[in-house]
Amino acid sequence: LLDQYQAAKAQIMAYDIPKVSRLREKFFLDFQEKGFPDTSHEKWRFSQIEDLLEQHFQHDINPKKAEENLEELFRCEVHNFDTEIVSLLNGWFYDNNGGLHTTDQGIIVGSFRAAMRKFPELFEKYYGEIAHNEHNSFVSLNTALVQDGVFIYVPDNVEAKKTLQIIKLINHKENHLSLIH
Repeated sequence: LLDQYQAAKAQIMAYDIPKVSRLREKFFLDFQEKGFPDTSHEKWRFSQIEDLLEQHFQHDINPKKAEENLEELFRCEVHNFDTEIVSLLNGWFYDNNGGLHTTDQGIIVGSFRAAMRKFPELFEKYYGEIAHNEHNSFVSLNTALVQDGVFIYVPDNVEAKKTLQIIKLINHKENHLSLIH
């Protein structure tokens, strides 16, 4: 994964605002130093992480076109469960309506990548402020490699009228790395 990042760094950072690029570099170096956790770490002592890490992973730099209609591939059929559905396919935001939408309440939901371009001031204020990597190198890896994901902004003192349901689908034959932010 480290080699894949270095080889595709310019392409990975092509849509970044400056803060995202700085954090991506910082967290990449942090991951490079710490590496993956192992069973000597207390939180991972009963995991089988070594077995997982013996596999080869491929990071998708660009989204793949869905071969099927995601609405047909997965439907939540819970009776009387009316939600706003947001879908991810292999770590990339999937939407037939342009990638971002703003509700009448000012709530913004959509593609992480699209929101970074359209609302850079929100990214400057909030990105990298909640997830911390001091004790979890997966946070560092995710921050370094993330390309897209779900962006949600809820203005102060606003309560959403509908529940947001996030559906993450992974549709790969090989071991592809799918990150969500």
